[in-house]
Amino acid sequence: MIFSTQILQQLKEAARVISEAKPGAIFTIGGDCGIEVAPVSYLNQIYDGDLAVVWLDAHGDLDTPSTSPSKLFHGMPLRALLGQGDEEILKQCFSTLSVDQVILAGVRDLDEPEESYIQQSSMRVWTVKQLEEGSSELIEWINMRGFSHVYIHVDLDVLDPGHFPFTMCPTPNGLGVHALMNIVEELQRNFQVVGYSVTEFAPKGQDEIDTLHKLIEYGCSIHTETEQKT
Repeated sequence: MIFSTQILQQLKEAARVISEAKPGAIFTIGGDCGIEVAPVSYLNQIYDGDLAVVWLDAHGDLDTPSTSPSKLFHGMPLRALLGQGDEEILKQCFSTLSVDQVILAGVRDLDEPEESYIQQSSMRVWTVKQLEEGSSELIEWINMRGFSHVYIHVDLDVLDPGHFPFTMCPTPNGLGVHALMNIVEELQRNFQVVGYSVTEFAPKGQDEIDTLHKLIEYGCSIHTETEQKT
């Protein structure tokens, strides 16, 4: 399967911009989850695999072109980051993640091939219930594996649509806004957050934009905090 020229061009341009800037931290506002390929693979390269990726998302984003029901790339970026998928996309990756670097958090709407991949690979999954109970076990899991750097991926459909329906794919039974805020705060408190993204926002008015401000403030702070810790 060959993806659209636009997707490849945008990915190549993102990789070029990152390569020239050589940042130590990246904050990205999407767009859909397909934007993650360049920043995550770059940060994983420069920190030599010392990067835990906390993928806060209602969906796994673990399909490949051959398994995806929709054939849309925003359902495939995490699998591409793990080194599987369209060859032209994979060529643009700076590096490849291993499964033990990834925590799927808040996932609750998986395609059957994604469920099989998670089971076969033993990928770590945190349920919405576990996240709502607090982040201490998540922090401990990352610490036990020796990671000091963290990338936080936030697809806003990780939130329950009763709290925040303004996403591209609203999905029931998700996190509350305060629970998400607490997780991000705790990760920042305990690790060097070198990457952070907010994706899949579908605004309809000013109220939901106001709700988003705090999450964006977290992202704007990561560059300063990274400089202070290095």
